[in-house]
Amino acid sequence: GFTPQLGERLEAAQQEAQTKHLGIWSEKLPKPTVHLLTDVPADVYGSGRKVPAIVEKVQNGDRVILRAMFRDDEHFVGPAFLGGIRTRPSTTATGTDGTASTLSAAAVSAVEARLLQREVRAIFHAPHNTGHPLVTLVHPHGDIAQLLVCLGLAEVQQTPQIGSENVLALRNAQQDAMTKGVGMWKAAALQKQAQSQQFAHLPKEG
Repeated sequence: GFTPQLGERLEAAQQEAQTKHLGIWSEKLPKPTVHLLTDVPADVYGSGRKVPAIVEKVQNGDRVILRAMFRDDEHFVGPAFLGGIRTRPSTTATGTDGTASTLSAAAVSAVEARLLQREVRAIFHAPHNTGHPLVTLVHPHGDIAQLLVCLGLAEVQQTPQIGSENVLALRNAQQDAMTKGVGMWKAAALQKQAQSQQFAHLPKEG
């Protein structure tokens, strides 16, 4: 049977094999050749399959460069859009305080902090009107698109391709963000509060 002494001998043997680069530890073993795809296979769209993927670059809050690993030797590398949302363009500055640019930078930072160079799961819904895939990216703490909407860093877009359940979840997240007045909804919430206070000082009729 297996004993602690046998375990120690096996570990020592493995360490020696690694040091001498023997067998599976040999540096001469050929590395698998990875075939890079320029398009997502058609049968992946709408399948609900959660494909292991890595976010290689964040271009905008709702757009990334994605490496999706359909197989060990078959990867897709290219732009992908987060389905169902839109963040503020990084090149736009609204007003004297650059509100849109600030929100855009915050969205990029939020995505980078959670996804950049980390393995996630990508669900491919359909091609975007640009031809690039619409995806849902799921990290250990959930759907990144929902997180951006919850933080008020993205707004919901009518995207039926992602499914009614996902659309409903995003809309609920947006309603919550609007109620709390966070991110892009902060100014509207402050204005509503000011109007409410203004009307509160008006004399009541009667």
